[in-house]
Amino acid sequence: MPAYALAECIEALTAVSQLQETVAAENTARDALITLRRNAQDWKNVLLRGRDEVESQKLLLRFNQQAKNYAELLVLLRQQLTKSNLYLTQVDILEKEQSILFAGYRSALARYGVLSLEAAATADRAVQGADVLSFRTLESIISSLAVNNKDHFQKLRQAIMECK
Repeated sequence: MPAYALAECIEALTAVSQLQETVAAENTARDALITLRRNAQDWKNVLLRGRDEVESQKLLLRFNQQAKNYAELLVLLRQQLTKSNLYLTQVDILEKEQSILFAGYRSALARYGVLSLEAAATADRAVQGADVLSFRTLESIISSLAVNNKDHFQKLRQAIMECK
């Protein structure tokens, strides 16, 4: 195989590797967004159904597990994006907001409780909108990664066509 053809094939392998990394990061960001949305729903469930002690324990357990899952996904997302040196500032925002968000949820729950609908509504108002920055940041990362993945796919297609 001539040297120039070998170089073109190596470029194709590099393009495959880059595409795999950014697709994995996009999937992780999507999983993080889904997990955060589920956690927001779990928060509402705690507020609405938390007056029953048994139900409250189950709901809080699920809420805390989703919070843990979200934190783990952010760690994975940072690792994946660090490889490509992409969107690390946005991950910084997500990590900062994650600790603020969940501390706010727990604080509102401890302060207001859920023993009445009024208390639960007050707890909800105390954290209302606290997750918006995280949602928008994840959506932005996902959108940007989707564009990057499309570009990487085009580069891969070109590299494969040139690899003879």
